[in-house]
Amino acid sequence: MLGTPNRGSFAIPLTLTGAEKVFKLLAKADLSHSPDDLLGIISTFPGLYQMLPSPSVDLDDDHARLFDKGSWGNRPVSAELLAQADAFLRALDRVVDPERLLYIAGANLETPSRITIAGGRFTYAASLDGDSRVPHELGLLDGVTTYWVDRGVHGDLVKHPKVLQAITELLHTGKTG
Repeated sequence: MLGTPNRGSFAIPLTLTGAEKVFKLLAKADLSHSPDDLLGIISTFPGLYQMLPSPSVDLDDDHARLFDKGSWGNRPVSAELLAQADAFLRALDRVVDPERLLYIAGANLETPSRITIAGGRFTYAASLDGDSRVPHELGLLDGVTTYWVDRGVHGDLVKHPKVLQAITELLHTGKTG
C-alpha cells in the first residue's frame, strides 16, 4: 500500500465543503458549473463518503460527527450516504492477515489530522505525521510492516525513485532498506 487512506482522510471533508485545493482548481477550470453545482455533484459519490475519517479511530476530536448530516450545516451531503459510509468503515475495521501486507508511508509533511465542528464550521489541525493527505493514524494498520519515505508526498509516492526501488526489493525479497 502506498499511502493508502485505510481509515480515511481529512481531504474528504475538505473536498465536500469546497475547501480542498484540487476542488478549488476544478471549480476554476469548470466553466459550465458553479462551485455549488460541483459540490452538489460530488456529494452524490458514495466512494467519497467511504473515505471519510473512520468513526472507529479515536482521534480525540469531532470527526465521528462527520457521519451526522446535522454537523454539515446546509451543505449538500447525503444522510443516506453518510450512514452507508459509517457502516462500511466499521465493517473494514479489523485487519485481516496483516503479515501479508506492507505499507509505504510518506512522512514529515503538514497533514490535516484533526477536526473541530462548531455551528456547521469545520476547523482543522495539522501535524507532520502524514504525507500531506493521509495522517498516519488513519493510514497505518496494526501489525502491518511499514516503511517510511521522508517528505514523501501522497500523490507522488507512486513515482518516487526510492519508492520504486523499494517496491522492486519488496517484491523480490519481502524487505527493503
